[in-house]
Amino acid sequence: MSIRTIDHEHERLVTMVNQLMDEREILHRENEYLKAKLNQSILMETIHEMKRERSLLLKLLSNLTIKINQDEQLQGVKPRMKENNANILASPVYPKLNTKPVHCNNSLAEQNLTFPRHNPPIKTNNNRAY
Repeated sequence: MSIRTIDHEHERLVTMVNQLMDEREILHRENEYLKAKLNQSILMETIHEMKRERSLLLKLLSNLTIKINQDEQLQGVKPRMKENNANILASPVYPKLNTKPVHCNNSLAEQNLTFPRHNPPIKTNNNRAY
């Protein structure tokens, strides 16, 4: 082979290597672009998922807060309701009265001694009253 042919072959190989290097660089840039797009897509998906989770957590927190407020209100109402129910259901308290009328407390003999008679006493011997 001649030197010319060898030089020509050498140039062809160098050109091919340069083309491969350029192609490699292009593929590398495309790969980086696709990675960035994939990362962006994953990032966007993650952001949307986090927003959904945040929304769900806010709803749960809101529901929990409402339930706690309702429970607190019921806790305040229940003792009053229990008091009212106890007052309503409890037997009424009446003042205790003596079973005997006041004028019957004293025996008949005591009444005769304490209250003056309308009739004058009957006098017998020795001025005794019977």
